[in-house]
Amino acid sequence: MDLSTLGGTTVTVSFTNSGATDTFTLSSANYGTVNTNGNVVSANVSCASSTVVQNGATVTITLGTPSPAGSLNTYATARNMSWTPAASAKDLAGNAMSTTARTEQGALDLDF
Repeated sequence: MDLSTLGGTTVTVSFTNSGATDTFTLSSANYGTVNTNGNVVSANVSCASSTVVQNGATVTITLGTPSPAGSLNTYATARNMSWTPAASAKDLAGNAMSTTARTEQGALDLDF
């Protein structure tokens, strides 16, 4: 999937329950892995029919219905997520992306 053209694309968001550092990936999109730096799920969760929109460097994900139901946690501690690009991701010129993790910029915030 060409990440420069995402505009309301339907994906499945898959969360991995890893205690205090849960992660998620997007099916059909070569983004890599996002570490939430929080305990956002109580079990491995799949959110089918989620949408992803990319506008420049900003990516907005709207989650679909979680399965299993009742597995999303809420937390009140603001954190910055970090993203590790997929090794197979390429820029618009076809160059390989760095797999160095990048931390969300700006003030700490609640993402979920």
